[in-house]
Formats: sequence, C-alpha cells, structure tokens
Amino acid sequence: MSILPINQSVDAYDAANMPASHNVYRSTRRNGGGNTEDQAAAQDVRKLKDREQKVRAHENAHKSAGGPLAGTVSYTYTRGPDGKVYITGGEVSIDVSEENSPEATVRKMEQVKAAALAPADPSPQDQSVAARAGMIAMKAEQYASKLKEGEVSEGTGITQSAKVEDEEDTGRDIIKHISVYA
Repeated sequence: MSILPINQSVDAYDAANMPASHNVYRSTRRNGGGNTEDQAAAQDVRKLKDREQKVRAHENAHKSAGGPLAGTVSYTYTRGPDGKVYITGGEVSIDVSEENSPEATVRKMEQVKAAALAPADPSPQDQSVAARAGMIAMKAEQYASKLKEGEVSEGTGITQSAKVEDEEDTGRDIIKHISVYA
C-alpha cells in the first residue's frame, strides 16, 4: 500500500487563502466530480479503515484468549491521505515462562497456544508462538512422566539422565515473553 503522510487535507485549509484553481477543485470534489487522485486517496482510506478493523479484531482475539497471561496490546500506526492516523499493525506479549509444576506448565502452555491461534487468520509469528508453547508443554509432560517413573526426584531436580538431554540442547534459549504480531 502506498500511503504517504499528508500534513493537512485540502478541506482543512481556509478557502479564502487558496488560489482560485483550488476552490474549483474543492467544489468539484464536493459535487461528486473528482479526479483519479481523489479516487485513489479514497480507496487508500477505505483500505486503511479495513486494515485497522482487522488488526483490532486480531489483537483482541489474542488478548481475550490469553487472559491474565497476555500483556497490553501495542499498535503501530500509519497516517492516511486524509491526514488521520490508522492502526496498521499490532502485537500482544504473552508469558511463556514455565510454572512450578509440569502439570501447571502444560495447562499454561495450552492457554498460550489457544491465545496464539485465537484469531481467524493466525500470522506466521502466531503459529511460531503456538509451536513453541506446544514444545514447552511436551517437555513438561515428559518431565511429569519421568517424575512418575522415579527417574527424577522432585526435591533434587533433574537427574543425571535428564541433565544429559539438556546439555545436548545447546541452542536452547529461555524465553519469558513472546510477542504475538498481527
């Protein structure tokens, strides 16, 4: 979309300070006549309004499904040809830190995944967050299974066999918050 910032619209200027050619332009524009430039600007404004509505719905879906795990919605803006500012992008941060128990971590990651995939049209970033939450949940389930089998003791943490698995995962990063983008 090629939307360029405009300081003021033609209608914002006082007609007395405009050359006669601009007054004719204004009256033609108001009477339904117009040129392709006006039509293109009107089309750009319609696109911006549509985009703003979609972004708001997308981010609100994340926020609603994320509940207390979701942070505040942050928007990016674009100035339209009419001089007004429109929302054209957004993000919601969501807490993906592990909980104290594997069961609580699994429940939390299910909510994170639901929040990431809540919009009707999840973005690639949304899908990435959902996949990350799925992996964290799977590791928590494996850990819970090892706890039940006695391979890991709750008081001492990870046993030698579990430590080896973590050492092999050298590129692992610990993410406390992930932003979900529109």
